[in-house]
Amino acid sequence: YCLWGLENNCTRMLSSKNVYEITIIKGLFAGLGSLIIALTTKAIFPDFNIILLILLVGFLSYGFSVIMYIKAQKTLKATLTATYFALNPYFGIIFSLLILKEQPDINFYIALIFIILAMIVIHKKSND
Repeated sequence: YCLWGLENNCTRMLSSKNVYEITIIKGLFAGLGSLIIALTTKAIFPDFNIILLILLVGFLSYGFSVIMYIKAQKTLKATLTATYFALNPYFGIIFSLLILKEQPDINFYIALIFIILAMIVIHKKSND
């Protein structure tokens, strides 16, 4: 979490620069890191067509989210932007509940209450 916080603050300092250049640089380093991990663990690579699809999904999901994140940091504080960005997995959960008709256990609802309370506190603190 410390490195994630450091990265968020570095991105905040760079947010006045060209958003697309920052996204390309971040994407290249993230991809390079993933490639190094795959090579060192001797992962089996899929067919080239699958790799192209994976790159497209990464571009549309990771690339777009980084662009939106950097644009948000231009107007919001780093803490508030990171807090909103951290909600992304919960949208996935909501979609899985609606589309896949999954039923979470009680731990999900307890965690959800804490997340909502934390969001309220962070939002109020950032507006002070």
